Amino acid sequence: MMHLQVHLKSSDAIHEHNLRLANRFRAGLGIEPGDSAIISAALPEAEERLRGTRVMAAARAGLLRTSWHVYNTDDDVDELLDLLSAARASRAGARAGRPSALS
Repeated sequence: MMHLQVHLKSSDAIHEHNLRLANRFRAGLGIEPGDSAIISAALPEAEERLRGTRVMAAARAGLLRTSWHVYNTDDDVDELLDLLSAARASRAGARAGRPSALS
């Protein structure tokens, strides 16, 4: 029974870690906190912007799906938000008729 209790506590800690990272990512996107470490968000620029980076996420048809787990860190969240933020700034500049520094 002791082994099961230790395992459950470890599983709880992992879940809390995963959820904290996912909610950090949600906050960076302006999305309400959730109760899942899996996020699907409408980010049409994501697929192009993440191509060739070390980020592993599914981007299809304008949706980005991320899944946060024990091997991810706050730095991973920040890196992805930075990449997506740069893409949003580039798209906003293009819409306004300004050249993009990311081109």
